[in-house]
Amino acid sequence: MTTISTVKDSLTGLLPAQAFRDQLDDALRESETLTLSLLDIDSFKELNDEHGHGAGDQLLQSLGARLDRFAHAAGGFASRLGGDEFAVALPGTTLESGFLQLDRLRAVITGERGLVPSVPNYRLGLSAGVANYPRDARNGAELQSRADRALWTAKEGGRNQIALPSNEEMVLKTAYYTTAQVGRLKLLAEKRRVKEAALLREALDDLLRKHDVK
Repeated sequence: MTTISTVKDSLTGLLPAQAFRDQLDDALRESETLTLSLLDIDSFKELNDEHGHGAGDQLLQSLGARLDRFAHAAGGFASRLGGDEFAVALPGTTLESGFLQLDRLRAVITGERGLVPSVPNYRLGLSAGVANYPRDARNGAELQSRADRALWTAKEGGRNQIALPSNEEMVLKTAYYTTAQVGRLKLLAEKRRVKEAALLREALDDLLRKHDVK
């Protein structure tokens, strides 16, 4: 049975890093599949430098509260690993489902105003990487490493997006699209010099806006 830690991060109320790793290991022993996301605030240092650490703390608290609500609603748990790095674990969730849920959450949060009360016009940029057990890793440490590498892919790809582990870049496309569509997407990505996952995210955002889904 998964042990729920009573140790909390003093600023956000989320699990701190070690407690999160312990709970992740417990969840992996009990779950057939689990998707892990590591999230990082884009340009967080600039917010602190320009508006002070009080503004940075406000953002950490706002983001932490939203990740906590999301994780609990999805049957998972969230952590502030340190600084502006967060993690969300979703037991029983496939990579495809976890990616879509987290990217929708990212779109909602980054569209919000008021996350930093002292800086009313601040708009958050959020990068994330996702990885799945047992698809990408055999244990918690390996899973976190894979998600971290995916996070850096998101950062290097332009930020404010979610990335998959490098060898799973095509998972969503091969699961839901025809070979012809995948080929056309590849050509468009090469023409625009962006990652194919970024184009899929752009298309999903356009679809949600078209149907006024917030």
